[in-house]
Amino acid sequence: MPDYPSGGTAGSPVRVNGLPDRFGPRAAAALAAAQARDPRVMLFHHSPFGLGARGLNLAFPLVLNAVPGKLLVLFHEVHFPVVTGQPLRHRVLARTQQAMARALLHRADAVCVSTEAWTPLLRALGWQGEVVHCPIPSNLLPPPSAPGKAQARSRLGLPLDGEASWVGHFGTYGEAVAGPLAAVLPALLAAAPRRRALLLGRGAARFRGQLLALHPDLSTRLHVPGGEAPGEVSLGLLAADVLLQPFVDGVTTRRTSLMAALAHGRPVCGNLGPLSEPLWAGLPGLQLAPSPSPAALLAAAEALLARAGEWAGLGDAARATYEAHFSLGRGLSALRRARAQAVAT
Repeated sequence: MPDYPSGGTAGSPVRVNGLPDRFGPRAAAALAAAQARDPRVMLFHHSPFGLGARGLNLAFPLVLNAVPGKLLVLFHEVHFPVVTGQPLRHRVLARTQQAMARALLHRADAVCVSTEAWTPLLRALGWQGEVVHCPIPSNLLPPPSAPGKAQARSRLGLPLDGEASWVGHFGTYGEAVAGPLAAVLPALLAAAPRRRALLLGRGAARFRGQLLALHPDLSTRLHVPGGEAPGEVSLGLLAADVLLQPFVDGVTTRRTSLMAALAHGRPVCGNLGPLSEPLWAGLPGLQLAPSPSPAALLAAAEALLARAGEWAGLGDAARATYEAHFSLGRGLSALRRARAQAVAT
């Protein structure tokens, strides 16, 4: 495919090179040709399910071995979890992805992780060098002239009830999130008749249907405004008073849906878990339950909703937390540090 100049500074444009296959032999040739034209440290963003072959692409390390130059690997994920008693297919998936990650570490000159929780996994696979923590920033930011809550609600066609409290959720409604959300959201709405919920993101309409099958009385209080386009999701985030973002494994620096909520200046109710990094303790703008249990999440959400008079200040604190810890600039600083390590290797 041709090169497409995209942004960049004069004389040093960003060039997008499409790979002719999904990390196969032709991709190796294309990457090697790109390195021959303009040798650089190559950054590989590793997410095993994004490599094709249903997450079992054992050939891809050979692709990278065929490309000359320094390699920096950012592990967004390392491998499928290894759990005692898991089904055979999950065990095969986990062991195969471990082999993929081990081969990738053998080729790497430096590594980054999207969450500190991955560092022990890399050590167990044999990596002995430094591991740079690189938080993943939000890929959805508010517009420069962001509308206020009332204007955002009006543009989305939502009921304009000045007495209502709007609880939002943004995500894809996968099982690990949909379970805790479904356990808490109906109880949260039932506790106060003026509360409404905004469901944002891919799978929102399906999740709403599943909830209404169990709680038909909530039909006028569960809203799926707009669509899945970034601009409409951004409006939905701006229309919410608070965000409810539960995760079975806890808040981490790789949760881009959580980052989007913070970047839009919305107070967030979430939970700690086994993968949560130490930095989350006491961060402004968040109300974190000690676990993803329904009782703990419900108590944390009620505590946040009870602070209605402080929502504006909490929103400012959430935005400041994002800029201080998780913004694109923070991530780029980490990548530059890791790049320097790769060059020095």
